[in-house]
Amino acid sequence: MVAPNYNWTCNACGETVKAGESRCSKCGCKAGANGIETEKKGNPLGYLRKLAYRKFEAAILAVIYAPFFILALYNAGRFPELFIVVIGLVVFFIKDWKSIQHAFQDRAYLASCLSVGIVVFFAMVGRIYFIPDFIVNYAVLGLVVMCCVTYYLLKGKKAQEACKRFNDNQV
Repeated sequence: MVAPNYNWTCNACGETVKAGESRCSKCGCKAGANGIETEKKGNPLGYLRKLAYRKFEAAILAVIYAPFFILALYNAGRFPELFIVVIGLVVFFIKDWKSIQHAFQDRAYLASCLSVGIVVFFAMVGRIYFIPDFIVNYAVLGLVVMCCVTYYLLKGKKAQEACKRFNDNQV
Protein backbone atom coordinates (compact mmCIF):
# COMPACT_ATOMS: atom_id res chain seq x y z
CA MET A 1 0.00 0.00 0.00
CA VAL A 2 1.18 3.52 -0.77
CA ALA A 3 1.94 5.63 2.28
CA PRO A 4 -0.97 7.91 3.23
CA ASN A 5 -0.47 11.64 2.73
CA TYR A 6 -2.00 12.42 6.13
CA ASN A 7 -1.24 11.61 9.76
CA TRP A 8 -2.79 8.27 10.68
CA THR A 9 -3.27 6.18 13.80
CA CYS A 10 -1.98 2.63 13.96
CA ASN A 11 -4.85 0.24 14.68
CA ALA A 12 -2.54 -2.24 16.41
CA CYS A 13 -0.84 -0.04 19.00
CA GLY A 14 -2.61 3.35 18.77
CA GLU A 15 0.56 5.26 17.84
CA THR A 16 0.13 8.40 15.71
CA VAL A 17 2.16 8.06 12.53
CA LYS A 18 3.26 11.02 10.39
CA ALA A 19 2.08 11.50 6.82
CA GLY A 20 4.19 9.71 4.23
CA GLU A 21 5.04 6.77 6.51
CA SER A 22 3.72 3.41 5.32
CA ARG A 23 4.51 1.55 8.56
CA CYS A 24 4.08 2.33 12.23
CA SER A 25 7.39 3.28 13.82
CA LYS A 26 6.43 1.65 17.14
CA CYS A 27 5.13 -1.80 16.12
CA GLY A 28 5.78 -2.03 12.37
CA CYS A 29 2.15 -2.50 11.37
CA LYS A 30 1.35 -1.36 7.82
CA ALA A 31 -0.99 1.51 7.04
CA GLY A 32 -4.36 0.07 6.07
CA ALA A 33 -3.60 -3.32 7.61
CA ASN A 34 -6.57 -5.66 7.90
CA GLY A 35 -7.95 -6.92 11.22
CA ILE A 36 -5.87 -10.06 11.30
CA GLU A 37 -2.64 -8.15 10.71
CA THR A 38 -3.45 -5.59 13.40
CA GLU A 39 -4.40 -8.33 15.85
CA LYS A 40 -1.10 -10.14 15.18
CA LYS A 41 0.86 -6.95 15.85
CA GLY A 42 -1.27 -5.59 18.69
CA ASN A 43 -1.73 -8.78 20.72
CA PRO A 44 0.43 -11.59 19.32
CA LEU A 45 -0.11 -13.91 22.28
CA GLY A 46 -3.88 -13.43 22.16
CA TYR A 47 -3.85 -14.07 18.43
CA LEU A 48 -1.93 -17.33 18.88
CA ARG A 49 -4.32 -18.39 21.66
CA LYS A 50 -7.28 -17.73 19.38
CA LEU A 51 -5.75 -19.83 16.59
CA ALA A 52 -4.98 -22.64 19.01
CA TYR A 53 -8.53 -22.55 20.40
CA ARG A 54 -9.97 -22.78 16.89
CA LYS A 55 -7.91 -25.90 16.25
CA PHE A 56 -9.11 -27.41 19.53
CA GLU A 57 -12.69 -26.48 18.67
CA ALA A 58 -12.38 -28.20 15.29
CA ALA A 59 -11.09 -31.37 16.93
CA ILE A 60 -13.93 -31.49 19.45
CA LEU A 61 -16.60 -30.77 16.85
CA ALA A 62 -15.15 -33.47 14.61
CA VAL A 63 -15.37 -36.01 17.43
CA ILE A 64 -18.94 -35.02 18.27
CA TYR A 65 -20.56 -34.42 14.89
CA ALA A 66 -18.54 -36.36 12.29
CA PRO A 67 -20.68 -39.52 12.57
CA PHE A 68 -23.81 -37.38 12.15
CA PHE A 69 -22.53 -35.81 8.93
CA ILE A 70 -21.26 -39.10 7.57
CA LEU A 71 -24.68 -40.70 8.11
CA ALA A 72 -26.51 -37.71 6.65
CA LEU A 73 -24.35 -37.69 3.52
CA TYR A 74 -24.61 -41.47 3.12
CA ASN A 75 -28.38 -41.42 3.52
CA ALA A 76 -28.72 -38.59 1.00
CA GLY A 77 -26.63 -40.49 -1.51
CA ARG A 78 -24.02 -37.72 -1.62
CA PHE A 79 -21.08 -40.06 -2.07
CA PRO A 80 -18.53 -37.59 -3.51
CA GLU A 81 -19.08 -35.28 -0.53
CA LEU A 82 -19.01 -38.27 1.82
CA PHE A 83 -15.67 -39.34 0.36
CA ILE A 84 -14.25 -35.82 0.85
CA VAL A 85 -15.48 -35.64 4.45
CA VAL A 86 -14.09 -39.08 5.33
CA ILE A 87 -10.70 -38.35 3.74
CA GLY A 88 -10.58 -34.96 5.49
CA LEU A 89 -11.39 -36.54 8.85
CA VAL A 90 -8.79 -39.26 8.41
CA VAL A 91 -6.11 -36.71 7.52
CA PHE A 92 -7.17 -34.46 10.39
CA PHE A 93 -7.09 -37.24 12.97
CA ILE A 94 -3.79 -38.66 11.74
CA LYS A 95 -2.18 -35.22 11.74
CA ASP A 96 -3.43 -34.20 15.19
CA TRP A 97 -3.73 -37.57 16.93
CA LYS A 98 -1.23 -36.78 19.71
CA SER A 99 -2.91 -33.45 20.49
CA ILE A 100 -6.34 -35.05 20.50
CA GLN A 101 -5.12 -37.71 22.92
CA HIS A 102 -3.81 -34.99 25.24
CA ALA A 103 -7.09 -33.08 25.03
CA PHE A 104 -9.04 -36.17 26.03
CA GLN A 105 -6.86 -37.24 28.98
CA ASP A 106 -9.79 -36.34 31.22
CA ARG A 107 -12.02 -39.40 30.80
CA ALA A 108 -15.12 -37.55 31.99
CA TYR A 109 -14.70 -34.93 29.26
CA LEU A 110 -14.09 -37.64 26.66
CA ALA A 111 -17.20 -39.48 27.84
CA SER A 112 -19.25 -36.28 27.62
CA CYS A 113 -18.13 -35.56 24.06
CA LEU A 114 -18.64 -39.14 22.90
CA SER A 115 -22.04 -39.31 24.62
CA VAL A 116 -23.24 -36.22 22.82
CA GLY A 117 -21.92 -37.58 19.54
CA ILE A 118 -23.66 -40.93 20.08
CA VAL A 119 -26.95 -39.29 21.07
CA VAL A 120 -26.85 -37.03 18.00
CA PHE A 121 -26.01 -40.00 15.77
CA PHE A 122 -28.86 -42.15 17.08
CA ALA A 123 -31.27 -39.22 16.98
CA MET A 124 -30.38 -38.91 13.30
CA VAL A 125 -30.86 -42.66 12.77
CA GLY A 126 -34.23 -42.47 14.52
CA ARG A 127 -35.27 -39.47 12.49
CA ILE A 128 -34.27 -41.05 9.17
CA TYR A 129 -35.54 -44.58 9.67
CA PHE A 130 -38.35 -44.37 12.22
CA ILE A 131 -39.89 -40.91 11.90
CA PRO A 132 -40.31 -40.30 8.17
CA ASP A 133 -42.38 -37.13 8.63
CA PHE A 134 -40.42 -34.04 9.54
CA ILE A 135 -41.77 -32.50 12.76
CA VAL A 136 -40.62 -28.91 13.19
CA ASN A 137 -41.12 -28.76 16.96
CA TYR A 138 -38.77 -31.68 17.55
CA ALA A 139 -36.21 -30.28 15.12
CA VAL A 140 -36.18 -26.88 16.86
CA LEU A 141 -35.97 -28.47 20.29
CA GLY A 142 -33.15 -30.75 19.14
CA LEU A 143 -31.26 -27.83 17.61
CA VAL A 144 -31.54 -25.78 20.81
CA VAL A 145 -30.34 -28.70 22.94
CA MET A 146 -27.46 -29.42 20.53
CA CYS A 147 -26.35 -25.79 20.62
CA CYS A 148 -26.47 -25.61 24.42
CA VAL A 149 -24.61 -28.88 24.93
CA THR A 150 -22.01 -27.98 22.29
CA TYR A 151 -21.50 -24.59 23.93
CA TYR A 152 -20.90 -26.31 27.27
CA LEU A 153 -18.46 -28.81 25.71
CA LEU A 154 -16.49 -25.95 24.13
CA LYS A 155 -16.66 -23.30 26.86
CA GLY A 156 -17.10 -25.18 30.14
CA LYS A 157 -14.43 -25.66 32.80
CA LYS A 158 -13.50 -29.14 31.58
CA ALA A 159 -13.32 -27.82 28.01
CA GLN A 160 -10.92 -25.06 29.02
CA GLU A 161 -8.67 -27.60 30.75
CA ALA A 162 -8.80 -29.89 27.71
CA CYS A 163 -8.04 -26.94 25.43
CA LYS A 164 -4.98 -26.07 27.52
CA ARG A 165 -3.71 -29.66 27.33
CA PHE A 166 -4.39 -29.74 23.56
CA ASN A 167 -2.54 -26.46 22.99
CA ASP A 168 0.36 -27.32 25.28
CA ASN A 169 0.96 -30.38 23.12
CA GLN A 170 0.95 -28.25 19.94
CA VAL A 171 4.14 -26.42 20.93
